[in-house]
Amino acid sequence: MKKTFEFRLVQFLLYLTLFHVSILLARPEIAVEAHLKKADTHAEQHNFTRAIEHLLNALETDPKCVEAYLKIGDLFFNIGKIGEAVESYSIVLQLQPNASTAQDHLNAITHYNSGILFVRRGDFEKAKAEYQLAIQLCPNQSFPYYQFGHVLSHQHNFSDAIPFYQRSIELYTENTSAHYQLMNAYFRSRDQEKGNRQLKKLRQIRAQKRFRLAEDDLKNGNTNQAVKLYNRALDMDTEYAPAYARLGAIAFQKDELVKARKHLRRALEIDPDFTAAHYQLGWIYQKSGQIQKAVKSFERVVVLRPNSAPACNTLAMLYLEQDYCLDDALILAKRAVKFKPIPSYWDTLAYGLYKKQKYEEAGKAIKKALELQPDHPEYLARQQAIQEHLIE
Repeated sequence: MKKTFEFRLVQFLLYLTLFHVSILLARPEIAVEAHLKKADTHAEQHNFTRAIEHLLNALETDPKCVEAYLKIGDLFFNIGKIGEAVESYSIVLQLQPNASTAQDHLNAITHYNSGILFVRRGDFEKAKAEYQLAIQLCPNQSFPYYQFGHVLSHQHNFSDAIPFYQRSIELYTENTSAHYQLMNAYFRSRDQEKGNRQLKKLRQIRAQKRFRLAEDDLKNGNTNQAVKLYNRALDMDTEYAPAYARLGAIAFQKDELVKARKHLRRALEIDPDFTAAHYQLGWIYQKSGQIQKAVKSFERVVVLRPNSAPACNTLAMLYLEQDYCLDDALILAKRAVKFKPIPSYWDTLAYGLYKKQKYEEAGKAIKKALELQPDHPEYLARQQAIQEHLIE
């Protein structure tokens, strides 16, 4: 069953309730460390939801992992889930009472919450003082900067608010509230050009969020729901190329070639260097019998991603089947095998060597394919043809 982020959040809250009675089992250090590293990687990419999921996986393995609780507290704070952040830091202090970092972050949250209360009372100067203290204690958290900028906007100091919104976005690129308020601040500062650019960015961020949800559904086999979300992403940003490319790929899998071609061409109109769109379009042309167009598409993929083993192998086979650019085909086949030595790629290399009349090398290549996939009829036929030439 699919584990959504909300479901994992419920799990986390359960850990908060039960952790103090959990029994510390033998700790598989490697598994925990792997999840922590993956969480760091996702956090660096500002994919905080994925980062939190990996930290929850680390806590499943080790319910008393202080580092995981501290990191998850930081991430919750950064995306504005203050209650969850407080609970996580509190657990760190229960596990390690002298953990100064967790205490500093709890103090920062206290100042942050005080700032919100002062805003509600209309006391903006005291609110700014509280947010400033929160920023001093936690300079790498997005929401204190956002709230500071928001107070300045309430005071109609839009130009002064802009750098605070910008800093908030630097720390959390998907902070749609900060993107929206930054756009508004530009417009209210009468900077129409920057406001329009920020509006475009806001639409892209909103589309990106829907796209990510669609990817989760697609990964879990919910294709119809994924298609709805890809289209929802395009409602938010009509120039979001990844959504067109994914819709094209789905249409291709359903053998809806006209629709697939339309989506992929639209993706390439927006981004001429979209590698995945060129790759999918190449397969559509190949299936439609438009071989020259297929060749051009795969040639573009190889230019953009010279180390793409699937593209190198496919283009090599197209060249070989057309008796075209045989030397280039051999180079591509060797490159494909180098990066991904699977049976079908060894077979392509064997075919290329056979075409170039390098029968001994071809025999070695097809032997590799058969070692990996014995009794494959096409590979056996290739081996027999090569052996016949070797006998001659």
